[in-house]
Amino acid sequence: MYRSQVHSHQTEGIAGFILQRTNLSRAQIFRILSDLKKGEYIMIEKGKLMALNKALPNDY
Repeated sequence: MYRSQVHSHQTEGIAGFILQRTNLSRAQIFRILSDLKKGEYIMIEKGKLMALNKALPNDY
């Protein structure tokens, strides 16, 4: 959805992207991202979201 608005020169990571657009704390964001990565729902490399491997669980 937002990908069309992101320019190639921007280097914002997934945590920063979420932090700027929500009222979640950094701790909450990193916990959720960690859980999703452990469950192999997402793939993150160097702070960047590389892939959504499967549908996200309803809990998130």
